[in-house]
Amino acid sequence: MLRLINTMNKSKFTPRLYILADTDTTSRVRIQSIEHGTDWSIASIPRSRSVNQSYLTSVLSTICSIIMTVPEVLSFKPDIVLCNGPGTCIPVCFVAFMMTLFLHTNISIIFVESICRVNTLSLTGKILYFIADLMIVQWPELKQKYGSRVKYLDEGLSI
Repeated sequence: MLRLINTMNKSKFTPRLYILADTDTTSRVRIQSIEHGTDWSIASIPRSRSVNQSYLTSVLSTICSIIMTVPEVLSFKPDIVLCNGPGTCIPVCFVAFMMTLFLHTNISIIFVESICRVNTLSLTGKILYFIADLMIVQWPELKQKYGSRVKYLDEGLSI
C-alpha cells in the first residue's frame, strides 16, 4: 500500500489519514519515514480479525473495531478510502459506506487485492466486492474470473 501511496500525487490527496491496526508498529514507522509536513495523520483501531482467530469470535471483534472507527472516519470526512487487507479495511469501508448511504456523502472506496491472491479474492475482497467503487487486482486471472467489477492493475489505472 505504501508503494502505491508513494506514486500518488500527494498534493492532490491532502490531507491524508492513515488508519492502522493498533498492533501495527511496522507500518507506523514506514509512514513516518515517507511523510513530511502536516498534511497527514495516523489513527489506530483494534483489528477486526487476528490471524487464526475463529470466524465466530471475529464477528465480535469486528463490531468493536467498527465502533472505534466511526469517530475517526466521521471527523475526517474522507473523499476516498484506499485500502487493502482485513485488519482495518472492513471496518473503515463499512463506516464509509454507511456514511454514503445515510449521510449522503460521496466517499469512493478503492480496494487493492493482495498480490498473493492469484485464483480467488480474499475474504475481504469477497465482502468488499459488493460495496467498493473500484477493486484492483494484480493478476489477470482474477480479472477474468470476477469480470467488470474488478480492474487489473496493468490496465493503465491511475489514482
